[in-house]
Amino acid sequence: MSVGAGKAWRGLQLREELRMDRKQYIDKTLGYLKDHLEHFPDARSEDIVKFVFQGLLGVGHILGAPGDVEAYIRRESANLTADPGEPLLERVSPSWCRLNLRR
Repeated sequence: MSVGAGKAWRGLQLREELRMDRKQYIDKTLGYLKDHLEHFPDARSEDIVKFVFQGLLGVGHILGAPGDVEAYIRRESANLTADPGEPLLERVSPSWCRLNLRR
C-alpha cells in the first residue's frame, strides 16, 4: 500500500481512539477479545493472535489493489457456510472491526 493510501485508510478509522490513552486502548481491545472468546470458546491460539494482530494493526496485510482485495474476499468466503445468526461486524479494537463473511 502506498503511503498516501495508508494515510487515507487511517483517516477512515473510527475516531474513538483519539480520546483515549494507550492503557485505555489496550484495555478496550482486551475487552473485545474477552467477548470474542465468550462467543467462540473453542478459539485456538492462532485465532487469538490473529484477533490481537488485527485489533492493533488492522487489515493492511490484505489490502493492495482493489482487484486483489476482491479476489481475497472471494477466496476466503468461497467455502464458508452462511450463518445469519452471527453479527455482521465484530469490534477487535477501538479502531478496527471485522466484517463477517459468513453473514
